[in-house]
Amino acid sequence: MNLPQTALLSLQAPFPIPFLEDGFIWYPCFDENGFLLNDQLPKVKECIHECALKCVEYLKEYVFTKYPPDRVYFFGFGQGGTIALEMSKWIQSAGIISISGWPCCKLIPLDTHQPALITYGSFEEKEFKDRMRHCSFASFYKVTDKNESEMPKTRDEIKRIMEFIGPRLRLRNLELERQCIQINE
Repeated sequence: MNLPQTALLSLQAPFPIPFLEDGFIWYPCFDENGFLLNDQLPKVKECIHECALKCVEYLKEYVFTKYPPDRVYFFGFGQGGTIALEMSKWIQSAGIISISGWPCCKLIPLDTHQPALITYGSFEEKEFKDRMRHCSFASFYKVTDKNESEMPKTRDEIKRIMEFIGPRLRLRNLELERQCIQINE
């Protein structure tokens, strides 16, 4: 996304993915035998809560001193989307975009009144609908023929995200843009 006057911060998840040489996860999702864990387990919920709280503390110390929270969007994919939704318990942000990241509805009250866009693939629709019945503040977008583990890759998906962000962006400061110098390689 090429947005004017926009800063981007990407936080790395804290735990290495078990059984793989690279990659990180936000909370445990496999048991010692490699089977998928249920995110409703108390130890998983606690880890989601703790990771989200650490992200909030980091943002308060290093980001919100320069950028007010109401100008910051939380964007996450998969587990990162779950963490972004959980962070909304402590911070009123400009909005939340979660790509195939679902809240643990029993854990997250989701009455924060923050704008949120949660996308999901058609292959995960049944589980998604079960979880989202308590999430009245969010708008949902189903992507046809999409697996749960795919980042946005079609024009339609990106357009939906941009339509969500666009009306919420602050007015551009044209004075700042006049001070920019374009560098061509």
